[in-house]
Amino acid sequence: MAFLGAFHGIGSLLVLALGLVILGRPKTRHARHPQLGRSYARLGVPILVVGFVVGLRHWPDLSPFQLVVPPTIAATLVGWWAATQSGRRWLGSAWIRVHISASAGSVVVWVTGLGFQIAGRAGVPIDSPMITTVLFAVPTLVASPMIAAAARRHTALRAGSRDALVGAR
Repeated sequence: MAFLGAFHGIGSLLVLALGLVILGRPKTRHARHPQLGRSYARLGVPILVVGFVVGLRHWPDLSPFQLVVPPTIAATLVGWWAATQSGRRWLGSAWIRVHISASAGSVVVWVTGLGFQIAGRAGVPIDSPMITTVLFAVPTLVASPMIAAAARRHTALRAGSRDALVGAR
């Protein structure tokens, strides 16, 4: 079990770093965005599943981590799927908003998990309802406006509307 815990811990840091790199790089085929995104999903989902399994050693108590694993897996897979050809056909022009929201949202959850790990190891009582609320809320509140702006900006770019692009900044 210790090996799985170490695998999950190191893998989580790698997936988080990859997610942050993807968010910071240009979103073009030449910038390898599609390849990096596929790698993020292919690495992230198994790491999440391993973390969930490792957390089962505390059964029947579920940690906040285990509660967010299924939605994080779903967001990662929806973000990946929206960018595929079938996702684009099924979603139409909304694919880019779904892709940005789900993919960036999954990175926010990885950041939240890191916050819990750092706080817990620093001796902060993460079982306190107030601390838990703050640790969940801050990354979401900080990232949500940025994700919404990115979705508006990329939607405007694809629509070719310079007026919408200027208004999205």
